[in-house]
Amino acid sequence: NSRKSFNRTVWSGTQSSSGVTSTIGSCSRVCAISRTYNNILDFNNGLTQFQQNGRWGSLDKYGNVVIPPHFISSYYFSEGRAVVGYIFNEGYIDKKGNYITDSNFFDAKAFKDGLAIVITADSARYGMIDTSGKVVTPCKYGYINGFSEGLCAVNIGGVFSSDLYQVLGGSWGFMNKSGNLAIPAEYEGAGFFSEGLCAVKKKGKWGFINKDNMVVIPFQFQTVFEFSSGMARIIKSGKYGYIDKTGKIKIAPQYDYALDFHNGFAIVNKGSVTKEYEPDYGKPGKCGVINTSGRYIVPLEFDGIRHIGKNIFKVIKGKGWGYYNSKGQCIFVVTE
Repeated sequence: NSRKSFNRTVWSGTQSSSGVTSTIGSCSRVCAISRTYNNILDFNNGLTQFQQNGRWGSLDKYGNVVIPPHFISSYYFSEGRAVVGYIFNEGYIDKKGNYITDSNFFDAKAFKDGLAIVITADSARYGMIDTSGKVVTPCKYGYINGFSEGLCAVNIGGVFSSDLYQVLGGSWGFMNKSGNLAIPAEYEGAGFFSEGLCAVKKKGKWGFINKDNMVVIPFQFQTVFEFSSGMARIIKSGKYGYIDKTGKIKIAPQYDYALDFHNGFAIVNKGSVTKEYEPDYGKPGKCGVINTSGRYIVPLEFDGIRHIGKNIFKVIKGKGWGYYNSKGQCIFVVTE
């Protein structure tokens, strides 16, 4: 949750010593919130979280306190549930502030499609609960990636290292929403299914399988990413390139950094150098935008590019900025 100003679409008002006077939503009703809050977050699932005297609670869209401020840290709701507490003592509440689980998890994730990943405090094992708080996947896994296209990669026998931010040991398979292993745990690593394929690792190399556990792209790559717009990023000899769904290299590894394709376009960079322990002394390089044929539709000459909307790119050069469309046309002149 970003802690932004009140001048938002949902909130439009001013803060004073006596509180906040706001016009809420599109209605004309003006709601005076008489209390002064140290902090307030954006609306989420119909509620906003506020801080008072070092504790957090929730307000509805009329400014009424629906959950008194007694939580030590901020939280947000997903599918009507929120994680509260702190490490080793996390649990879930509903939108009335009632606990739906004990607060005894080492860590707890947001709900998605009716399920949330939880990690036990006593054994650091991963499992899943539903929105009622019932454990539907026993906490016995070394790691759980989360569901994507109906399947979820799980690690059996390994341990997640928070220092290295990776799973050490064990093997990876895939679980369906019934909690059964749909693909045996026979891989060294696994990603998320995207466009019907998922990256898996065997004998130190990455390839791709389908949902029937058939190898579609052989194990040959150092590093791979998910498919998007029919293309997947790879890293070869330290450079980024792209393959298609047959495993053929469609755009040769040549970029120092690159993003996934989105709606048929990808932002790429040449010349960037990052020093792991001295990030301020790296080089930013230059950015451009390519299509799935590898042709530049935004030239490789900008300090930064953001993909906004479906077919619009905001470009940054020095202290100036402008906009390009997906046809490569500069629709707002770059000012410097």
